[in-house]
Amino acid sequence: MISGILDYSTIAGFTTYQNAYILCVANAAIVLTILPGACLTLLVMSFERYQAVAVIRLRKIKLTTVLKIILIIWLTAIVSAVIPTVYVKFNNYYPNVCTIGRIDNYTLLIISIILFSTTSILPIIMMLIIYGLIIYKLIYSKQVVKIGPSSITNNREKNIRRTIFPVLLISVFTTASSVPYILLSYYTLINEYYYPYFGESFLRKYYRLWIFAATWYILSPIVNPFLYNLASSKFRKILHSLLCYRRRSLFHTKIVWIKPISGQGFDSSRKTS
Repeated sequence: MISGILDYSTIAGFTTYQNAYILCVANAAIVLTILPGACLTLLVMSFERYQAVAVIRLRKIKLTTVLKIILIIWLTAIVSAVIPTVYVKFNNYYPNVCTIGRIDNYTLLIISIILFSTTSILPIIMMLIIYGLIIYKLIYSKQVVKIGPSSITNNREKNIRRTIFPVLLISVFTTASSVPYILLSYYTLINEYYYPYFGESFLRKYYRLWIFAATWYILSPIVNPFLYNLASSKFRKILHSLLCYRRRSLFHTKIVWIKPISGQGFDSSRKTS
């Protein structure tokens, strides 16, 4: 959401070029840090879900270990965003867009591409492979994995299946909403090394595609929290009950009969709603 506000403030045209450039750099730093951070986090979460489905617990993870993993993930994401953020540029003419500028140093270009691939593309591929194994195990595997004297019950398998599939769709949506925007940026980045003015011509020619990818990326963090809550059966039940209650309150009117008081001439057929 912050990225969307900064992006709109950058290209809206109601601020000076200096302020727009500062907002552009801040927006690029946030975008280039959040994507690898989200991809690496989703990859770690997919490992945990695979262990839940396969009933395999390699070791009990302590809170300090979780904090260390989170710290390593975001430090890696920040490091991968440094080089492209330094080369960010803002077009103060049509199309008014904030993009990664031309990296004229070949070594820095290769390092930036390698970091992006290892922190974003590779985690997405590994995550999809792990979720593929999860789907295979839930649908086609009929074997029961035993842990000591107990085993997985049918109810447990059913509950896991109901939880994993929504989370799988949400994880794919989260990564899919970010990848097109970043891939377009790096596509122009690579081509600008050989053709310095490639980015401007590309944006003019495919401006609608760029806007679609950027808008999809901006809306993703706004929609994702609601989608994650939909993965919870308790949240769905509460939401369903609220919607049903609202529908009943709109279309049903309670009729109250007024009982006549003795000694007074009220009509017994009188009613109110």
